[in-house]
Amino acid sequence: MKTFSLLLIHLLFINSLFSEIKASYNNNVVGISWANPLHIDIDYFVIEKSKNGNKFNEIMKINGSENLNTSMAYYEIDNNPFNKKGYYRVKQVDINGEIYYSNIVLAHNMENIKPIFNLFSKSHNLKGLKNYKGKDILVVLQNSKQEEFIARVNIIEEGRKLITTFVNVRLPAGNYLITATSDDKVYGKNVDVNGSYTNAAYTLSTK
Repeated sequence: MKTFSLLLIHLLFINSLFSEIKASYNNNVVGISWANPLHIDIDYFVIEKSKNGNKFNEIMKINGSENLNTSMAYYEIDNNPFNKKGYYRVKQVDINGEIYYSNIVLAHNMENIKPIFNLFSKSHNLKGLKNYKGKDILVVLQNSKQEEFIARVNIIEEGRKLITTFVNVRLPAGNYLITATSDDKVYGKNVDVNGSYTNAAYTLSTK
């Protein structure tokens, strides 16, 4: 299914002290790494996995560090990852019962992935999108460096091109490929981002 339901409300629950987590395929397993925040009494961490970035399932539980003043690096392996890609996040549960979530990262199995099409082809196949206006669409955008960003956008069709009129994250102006979206009509299309933003960017890890 082309359409992905990408829930961004999780960003409200991210602990600002959480280190950036990373997830990457290596020989058909996925390594997940992060570090514990300082000066917080953590009971345990839970690694969660999802096929679509929306519904997550717990895959393992890791005890927290007993030393509040030392940053500890964690590295765990998912031995049963999804075939092509998977979304990962880490849940932090403190001794006092407080729960925080990391940002969501996307791991691609590059050995099994095929590009939708060349980003530089600048596809103008906008059949059915004349006068298109999309509001509050959830998307994953890929730039020419194959970096991916999750965002909420407003998009319109203008001059046989799709352009953003609102982006909720900080993105450099340029042309992006829509690799996942809550609106199937614009899946696999190119969109011009004008550089507008209201918040800091959340980058998906693809390495």
